[in-house]
Amino acid sequence: MTETKILTLLSHDKWLDVADYRLSTHTIENIRHVDNPEDLKFLEISGRYGTVGSEKIVVSLDKSFRALVVGFEHDAQFALSNCDVQWTQLDETLARLTITHGAYTRSLTYPHHRDWVEDDFNFDMSSYEDFDFGLWIYGLKTDPDLRQRLTQEWAGARHGGSIV
Repeated sequence: MTETKILTLLSHDKWLDVADYRLSTHTIENIRHVDNPEDLKFLEISGRYGTVGSEKIVVSLDKSFRALVVGFEHDAQFALSNCDVQWTQLDETLARLTITHGAYTRSLTYPHHRDWVEDDFNFDMSSYEDFDFGLWIYGLKTDPDLRQRLTQEWAGARHGGSIV
């Protein structure tokens, strides 16, 4: 009998929500709150999850930061080494996220101003950049070294992904 693989994900916001991601069904479940930030040290966090409009997005990474995987909750996930992920700001209020893998393309246009985002997790107090998918995941707006490292890896891969 095959063991069901479940990843533990941390919410990208500041409220210490943790969720399980079931690989067999590509669904987020068992969302729970961690009362003490110190408790996170005892969890094996595999990645992040967040929302864009009404869509839940899953981001997973290996501990060596060699593999970053992005996907929508109910769709298969793709490693960035074999897919194209682009986040584009269309204007002051709209952004677009596109994931392409072979013949598969999924694109979302969504409001990225925090006052416009309707979300179950109440992001009212979140910072503006929380909704810039592709930038908030690892604090890329505030960590230029990390941003350069990731963009170099993306540029060197065959997928040609972009975080601009």
